[in-house]
Amino acid sequence: MRGAFIFKGNAHHSWCISRGTPNALGWSTPPVRRRFFAKVRGGSGSQGGGHDGAHPGGAPNESASVAPHPGGASNEGTSSELLPGEASNERTGRTKIKDILRAQGTHSEGETCTICGWVKSVRTVGKNRFSFIDVNDGSHVKNLQVVVDAGIPNYGEVSRVLTDDAVECSGELKCSLGKKQRVELCVRDAARAHYVRLLGRGEGARSGGGSEGGSADGEGEKRDDGEGDRRDDGEGDRRDDGEGDRRGKHYAIAKKYHSKEHLRSFPHLRARTKLYSCVFRLKSDVVAETFKFWRERNCTYINTPVLTSNDCEGAGELFHATTLMSRRGSGGGGEANGSDGSGGASGIDQRDERPGEPVKGDPPFCRDFFKKPCYLNVSSQLALECLCCSMGDVFTLNQSFRAEQSNTVRHLSEFLMMEVELAFSNLTSIISLAEEYIKTMVKFALHQSEDVDYIHEHHDRTLKEKLQAVLQKPFAVVTYDEAMQIVKRHVGRVGVAVDPHVAARTDVSQRGGAPPPRADLTFEEQRFLTEVHFRSPVVVVNYPQEIKPFYMALNADGKTVACMDVLLPHVGEVVGGSEREIRIHTLERRMKEKRLDLRLYEPYLQLRRQGNVPHAGFGLGVDRLIMFLTSMSNIRDVVPFPRAPGSLFM
Repeated sequence: MRGAFIFKGNAHHSWCISRGTPNALGWSTPPVRRRFFAKVRGGSGSQGGGHDGAHPGGAPNESASVAPHPGGASNEGTSSELLPGEASNERTGRTKIKDILRAQGTHSEGETCTICGWVKSVRTVGKNRFSFIDVNDGSHVKNLQVVVDAGIPNYGEVSRVLTDDAVECSGELKCSLGKKQRVELCVRDAARAHYVRLLGRGEGARSGGGSEGGSADGEGEKRDDGEGDRRDDGEGDRRDDGEGDRRGKHYAIAKKYHSKEHLRSFPHLRARTKLYSCVFRLKSDVVAETFKFWRERNCTYINTPVLTSNDCEGAGELFHATTLMSRRGSGGGGEANGSDGSGGASGIDQRDERPGEPVKGDPPFCRDFFKKPCYLNVSSQLALECLCCSMGDVFTLNQSFRAEQSNTVRHLSEFLMMEVELAFSNLTSIISLAEEYIKTMVKFALHQSEDVDYIHEHHDRTLKEKLQAVLQKPFAVVTYDEAMQIVKRHVGRVGVAVDPHVAARTDVSQRGGAPPPRADLTFEEQRFLTEVHFRSPVVVVNYPQEIKPFYMALNADGKTVACMDVLLPHVGEVVGGSEREIRIHTLERRMKEKRLDLRLYEPYLQLRRQGNVPHAGFGLGVDRLIMFLTSMSNIRDVVPFPRAPGSLFM
């Protein structure tokens, strides 16, 4: 059995290698092979045509002088074969696919490495010849192609692997002859400890023989310029035999394509699709870049608490944390009795209470864990202000919790918040810094993220254009009154939706009057300002004091506060910040107007009496920023396990 590889390009550097013939000797000499790999690394000429099923293999057990296998999957990198007499560059331990694909030609020829990951597709060429297995370990959006020769002992088992089976592969990195990748892992020689080991198989995997099934990465999104579910055109894995994955009903994402709505029902599985793995990887990268951004500006990270005794925003939408929980006794509906006969955990009457429900009435907090009311953190601002007044510029990344009944595509009950407090700062400074941070993250996504490249290519072809537009000009800055006047002039026209809620809120469609002073901008109005009127991100400043929290500094007019909101196209509000009120009498008066218990905020008030300094800060919703960077229209698609009213998975 013979096969031939033809390398197109300069005729002086073209070879024809025929396995099993004397011509192969010319290829096996180190100088010839060095010239070839130098040619590939240098980028001159062509890497060669793809080989649709043609493999230059001889008998199944021949592996001593096997020429490089042809390619057919999608990955990048470059490598070469181990030269006779040269020292081996075998790696120890597992190698991440991301490291292999990003090496870009730095691999030495014949380098041996081991990878672990999940099968994304299997393609078998001929009977008992060789197989292509695309493996992904989650570190990179692209797969690494593993070429498995039939000569390995367990080839029969390996050729029957299914999508998302976990495997461990050890072999040599080779320069691929396929057009879609530059490097592949060749598993061909058991004598050199090459192997493919099956680590885990789903319960839906068949045990019988026959042709193997392959499935795509569960993508089910059709392209529609970023606003709805998109189909992954061209994605998915192909099989020579045309059969699909036979996991069937046992595997929730066994089908080739799935909508985002369907995948939201399986948050524990949806990261197996390329789209969601890209989103979650990008979020991880943005967090890392966030730490880098603030470190470069000498800002100190503070680990702020999740449990707190106060309401930072003063809105009262809090999650209560308590150990005073009822427990049903064995008698069914009677008093709960502990194992020692001393009663329930709280020692109070718990009759007719269902398990897991708080005791009704005023809880006896003297018996609670902290001896006082305790809540999940709404914002880390108050804690940061304490540190800001002694350590200067500080920031945190922390989970925030709000018990709002806002079941929308932009709200969650638990979300990731970046918060910053800057000593000796003002409103102008934080506006400039917030804009700089957002543009830095956009630049990273545009120029350094393979995940954004994938999302742009397969889910929203306008994504990079949207991101680039953010960098082209400064953010527009308008006051709240100016923004409402713009909305007043255009409501009912193109760009501003008129529904009963908007019409009633602005009262413009019926009476032509200005919006009521307590009204905030609706999402439709935010989108109109950013996408239609200014065509850029917008910073709205100087809101009425009635609709903002107590800690924002009161302006000289006595009606507005020195605050700002940053609005992004398609997403709306992403950043909220302000100068902090440092006049203690004004602060106490505003807290009383909000009906807050001053005793709970005594440590905060002490900051104004002892070593007080002008300072300002802002909070940024990381999840909403990721929505913008990935063109996802629902915030539940950028959080692995979203928490929302009536939704608590795991």
